[in-house]
Amino acid sequence: MYTLYLSPRKLALILVVIVTGLLLGGVATQYIKYVYGYDSQLGLVRLFNLGGENNLPAWYSSVMLLLSSGVLGIIGLHHRREANLYGWHWLALALIFLGLSVDEAASIHERMGDPLVHRWLEAIGYLDSALLVIGTAWVLAGVLFAVIVFLLFWRFLQDLPLATKALFLIAGALYIAGAIGLEAVGGQYLAHHGGNTLTYSMMVAVEEGLEMFGVVVFLYALMLYMATQGIGFQVVLNSGAHPGDPYESANEIADTKL
Repeated sequence: MYTLYLSPRKLALILVVIVTGLLLGGVATQYIKYVYGYDSQLGLVRLFNLGGENNLPAWYSSVMLLLSSGVLGIIGLHHRREANLYGWHWLALALIFLGLSVDEAASIHERMGDPLVHRWLEAIGYLDSALLVIGTAWVLAGVLFAVIVFLLFWRFLQDLPLATKALFLIAGALYIAGAIGLEAVGGQYLAHHGGNTLTYSMMVAVEEGLEMFGVVVFLYALMLYMATQGIGFQVVLNSGAHPGDPYESANEIADTKL
């Protein structure tokens, strides 16, 4: 039997260290690139590019959003079994975070969403004014989505324990500040100065850092909520061993307790 005990605080500390490492790697490689002129650095620039795709920061962000979705799903299923009023709200959040994880991994909103919003704004004659204010067309859709989700989950948020509610609001503020606020500022800078500058790279680092730390706070809030509500789960792996098998006790069950 293998048992892993991971407290909410320990998980948060581990994730803070990982995020800090990714941000330092991204900032350092971009600084060396623009100040000293080393564009590749043995592939480290692409590997740690905070605004890039198919690299360590993108993979980490996608995995953390997926983990958040899984934890939300566990909480939702628990509350559904207990006939809790907000069971479906937790499950809906799980689906939202699953979508965010897929989008982070596949860059769906950059490939499809932004062109669609761009065409819609152009068709109704507000493209130029919208881009002047928000920097990129996608930010408008992001703002509308955030407002709709906030309104739909307002009552759910109000009935959460005080600590969980406060951490959710902090996490949401950090994530939205990066995903929407800094995205808009970065879009403005990109439109006027282009993306091949150290300044823009640092803006991207701040944007991604806010998003990553927002997810860390959110996961911490979820794990703390599970601990205070007595919600746990076990992962059972059956080796297929028969009763009396000498390897049964060693391989039959792996327990994970969070």
